[in-house]
Amino acid sequence: MASVQPASLGALVVALEAKRRARPSHPLRRFCYRLATSPWFDRVSVVVVLTNTVVLGLVDYSSPWATGPNMLLPANVFIERVNNISLVLFVVEALIKAFAFGVFKYLGDHWNKLDLIVIISGIVAWASGGRSAVGQLRILRVLRPLRTLRAFPGLRILVNGVLASLPPLLNAGMLLGFSYLTLAILGMELWQDKYHGRCRLTPYPVRLNFDPLHAPTSVASGVYPNASYVAAVTLDPSAYKCNNLSNSDVWRAPTPCFWPLDPTDTLGLYCGSRTCPTPNTTCGSNYDRLGNPRFLNFFSDGALVFDLMGEPDFTANLNFGLTSFDNIWSALVIVLQIVTASGWMVLTQNTQDAYSWVVAGVYFNAFLFIGMCFLLQLFMAVLYTEFEKAKTNQERQLESHTVIARPTKYIHPKCLVACKMACF
Repeated sequence: MASVQPASLGALVVALEAKRRARPSHPLRRFCYRLATSPWFDRVSVVVVLTNTVVLGLVDYSSPWATGPNMLLPANVFIERVNNISLVLFVVEALIKAFAFGVFKYLGDHWNKLDLIVIISGIVAWASGGRSAVGQLRILRVLRPLRTLRAFPGLRILVNGVLASLPPLLNAGMLLGFSYLTLAILGMELWQDKYHGRCRLTPYPVRLNFDPLHAPTSVASGVYPNASYVAAVTLDPSAYKCNNLSNSDVWRAPTPCFWPLDPTDTLGLYCGSRTCPTPNTTCGSNYDRLGNPRFLNFFSDGALVFDLMGEPDFTANLNFGLTSFDNIWSALVIVLQIVTASGWMVLTQNTQDAYSWVVAGVYFNAFLFIGMCFLLQLFMAVLYTEFEKAKTNQERQLESHTVIARPTKYIHPKCLVACKMACF
């Protein structure tokens, strides 16, 4: 004779008692309970939700009103009627479940809370008639497709896994943020103010032939200074030298000068490690070694007409000057491009052109491997772990729901009959 396991017997008694207490005594409530637990009830609900979701995507916004779609169009009138009918069905479904299971048990399910949010927002938006800001709550109707997750256990596992992974993902995000900040600061220490060197026609800056704060109209049309003046300063730069400061000195204030770019350097790349292609040209920057601007931008009638300081960086090959290690924000953009392998090769080449081929190669390749192959994979590890936990929890719930339907072989039939008599 098979022996009776106390643990299995205790679990069965608890399950039978829970089932007895869950059964409503009132005939109307018992009818609602049978209706709410019927598989066809959920199937009809899923069909209504899917139909309503498809209809929401067919709204015609070709001639919208200020409060929403044009309700004079026949298609929109039909869609609005379908939405109202769906809302009524959702309300009836919620009332049946709340009456069958009890309000507190109904609200104990997070999916029912989602249903309630969708229903309340729909009622408020319908009552407002779209005549006020409250009518914008209709946007919450996009949550209705989520109600179908109830009918698909696999999708529920995924959603539960994602929601459960949010706190661990926050910790992983903090680790990533700290790591990215460290990489950005390291890049700033290596290449701050190194990204602005371009090939120049003269060995040092030279004077302008006009006041940059009152620039002539030719500057506004893209001509600065004229070609004859550039040719003159190129032939005898010493006669037009901006001031007595050398290229390595600190410039305390911007000056009315400029440093003509080499027009034959069509690639528009940085110099420093890269040798300028044209002989007798100089690699120079519009900023001094401390990052101070050397020149004044051009203004006419108080309006900026030419950004002289940004001109050398404003090329497609240099990302129009948006990526550099001059400040923490642009440095973080570069770090994000590295770890996501998004345009990192162009950044590597630009950095190698600006300063140190070896250091730039080691920096970008090492952090590409660390960021993409390790740091970003932390998110996948967290998601996988929480997905497995959610899967295990759902399997346990299914087992607890079916424990009465499949008694174990260790429980003697007489004990099973006795337990049922005791519970019912």
